[in-house]
Amino acid sequence: MSSTATGRELTLWKWGLIFITVWSILYLALAKESWIVREITLERSGMHAILGDVAAGEAEAAAKAVWYPTFVNSHVIEASYRIFTPGVEHDEEDAGINRLIKPVRDWAAARLNVAWSLLYQLIVRICMLGLWWKFAMVVIIPCAVDGIVMRKVKALTFGIASPTVYVAARHAMVGLPLLALLLLLSPIRIHPMTAPVIIVGISAALWLTIAHFAKRA
Repeated sequence: MSSTATGRELTLWKWGLIFITVWSILYLALAKESWIVREITLERSGMHAILGDVAAGEAEAAAKAVWYPTFVNSHVIEASYRIFTPGVEHDEEDAGINRLIKPVRDWAAARLNVAWSLLYQLIVRICMLGLWWKFAMVVIIPCAVDGIVMRKVKALTFGIASPTVYVAARHAMVGLPLLALLLLLSPIRIHPMTAPVIIVGISAALWLTIAHFAKRA
């Protein structure tokens, strides 16, 4: 059963990563810039409203500490626009060529705007997720310890470890991080309380996985 469960989990991650990759390419190519900006603005407003200005400001400050030295001050963003929107410096005198390439240039510039906006928002989300590490430790460690205790009790008594619950919890423990990755890369706004909900879900799955692990294993 364990090898079969492992195979299903690897398959889940393989197809999950393929889906995330294809989905990311599609929304980078097709999503409207105005819609992306609106979603990001609403998400940040929600962060400040629910988590407070201090926590939200701390996450945004940490994101800026990464963003500006890595992408702005290093001129990476500026170089990307020069590479992917060519022709601005050399064909201003040729009105025919300008009219021909202007739609392509505008589309490429809009796609770059979307890509860089989402990358910055991804960094903000990662920094916001980092604020929850203490909460994660407070939840995960007791769940793991209690699961170990329950397994020991079942091993010494007539308690039954359910293979069905074990496999389901194990799949959840593997699948929830994949869901978290999908949400991190999502262009839609994410509720600020999503991170603690996923942490609690992973902790509960860990507890069930340990508690229902085979008693003789």
